[in-house]
Amino acid sequence: MAGAPAPQQLDGRTCGPTALTTARMLRDPALADWVRTGDKHGRAFPNGPSAALRLAAYHSLVHARTNALVGPGGRLQVPWPRALGTTPWGVCRELESGAADPGARYRIVPVRRADGSRLAALVGHLASHLRPGRPGVLFVGSATLPRHVALLVAGPDGSVLVHDPSAGSVSELDVATLADPRTAVAGWTHPWFLIGPVG
Repeated sequence: MAGAPAPQQLDGRTCGPTALTTARMLRDPALADWVRTGDKHGRAFPNGPSAALRLAAYHSLVHARTNALVGPGGRLQVPWPRALGTTPWGVCRELESGAADPGARYRIVPVRRADGSRLAALVGHLASHLRPGRPGVLFVGSATLPRHVALLVAGPDGSVLVHDPSAGSVSELDVATLADPRTAVAGWTHPWFLIGPVG
């Protein structure tokens, strides 16, 4: 829900793991409860004396999976230094390996060079495929580099909500104005990649 608090990233390179952890928490109530209370519900969650430390431990697990040579789901991928953030392919595979509903398939769509009308059409198409358990992801940044990862989820009445890990906030995304260079997500005005469910 817009205005609700959401997990906040721990540092400048954990926006991707934070967005993916949020996606998994929305789908897995036991994970969300473990973060809040420490109750593992018989699962192999890491130990942690506080919600912040449990969330940090889970972020670290997600970041290790998304950036490793053998990625989520046991598939080979191009490894990536964690100091440089999270890759679109790592995000895509993490979504397909449990951060989204079982069997969900995802596609990466580069949008940095798309003109305004094409970008608006692509974002609108992505928005039409978002469902509970099937979120999307938006990479935004400067004119030269992608710098931030935000989670997109279906909101009420066909709206799109964006979880900004840098602020730990949830707000409604105005899909129609995302192509406008004055529209910022977490302070970044250039969309780079959309990652969304297929079908």
